[in-house]
Amino acid sequence: MAWRLLVSPVLTLALATALLISLAFHFTGSEHLDVSSFARSGPDTRPTLRIDFDASLDRNLDPAEFVRLEPDAPIEVRRAGARRLLIRPRSDLPAGTRYRVVLDESLAAADGRPLAPNLHLEFDTGAFGLAEPPIAARDDDGRPVVRLRFSGPVAADDLRSHLRIESDGAV
Repeated sequence: MAWRLLVSPVLTLALATALLISLAFHFTGSEHLDVSSFARSGPDTRPTLRIDFDASLDRNLDPAEFVRLEPDAPIEVRRAGARRLLIRPRSDLPAGTRYRVVLDESLAAADGRPLAPNLHLEFDTGAFGLAEPPIAARDDDGRPVVRLRFSGPVAADDLRSHLRIESDGAV
């Protein structure tokens, strides 16, 4: 009886199809954990970076131990699901700087696949400049005040040495 089932053309075709699908998946599947998408959101100098992988990450690994920025900057790394990491600088980054997200090669998928080699994830912090138009007002004593908000950190001494004040009237 079992032999008749195996010789049946319908069953043979079904078994052959299942075998071919299994082999195709096995040989076309990646042998490495790879990044499927990389995106940023939020302010230029303190963005949230989202990395999506093509497979679940090993739950036994702390992702914060496997991610860093170059040039070096302190970051927070957290999981947002089995396949996603969120990275955020702990403070504002200098504007006009290109950063590289470095993933340590020992980061692995839950199924044991190692991280794909030569991954390049980069982002820019945007151009340095005014984050908004200057705001002119008067203080409680009637003196003019101008508020300047920059897109990145500025040292007060550097600003003083490069600031030039012009007026159409007496100051």
